[in-house]
Amino acid sequence: GAVYLVRDPRDVALSLARHIDRSIDTAIEMMGTRNKLMSRSRYRLQPRLLESWGSWSQNVESWLAPTPFPVHVVSYEAMRADPAAVLTGLLPVLGFPVDPAAVNVAVAATTLETLRAQEAEKGFVEAVGPNRFFGEGRVQGWRDRLTPAQVAQIEADHGPMMRRLGYLPADH
Repeated sequence: GAVYLVRDPRDVALSLARHIDRSIDTAIEMMGTRNKLMSRSRYRLQPRLLESWGSWSQNVESWLAPTPFPVHVVSYEAMRADPAAVLTGLLPVLGFPVDPAAVNVAVAATTLETLRAQEAEKGFVEAVGPNRFFGEGRVQGWRDRLTPAQVAQIEADHGPMMRRLGYLPADH
């Protein structure tokens, strides 16, 4: 089986912009680009292999489409709200027994505060550019950071998938 962690694309835009050290508008454009490829250059070698990202909607659709193995979809928002409950529900799906004490240890070891401290001390392989990998991790942080035009662009690019996942009401 597999676990697919999905997050509201309006919050993803903020996180991606910070991760790639580009503007929010650039992140929104990247997220809306169908068949988006990353780490490709004609001019120099890249530190990573070519990655096929697709648009945010394409990426989500690829995990929601029928697969030869079960895919358990977890929302970032649910994970932030109650990580112990999400992990407890996830373990049996993946064939692992639930040990409440181990779940509590795992949740404590992976708080954003703990991960930020580990990154500050040891670095983090996914961090690129001047920004640290682990940011605020806010749910609905987009509400006070995105402009109305940015929100409208994300919703225009990804509305059907956002509705499917419950990030937009059906009549929106």
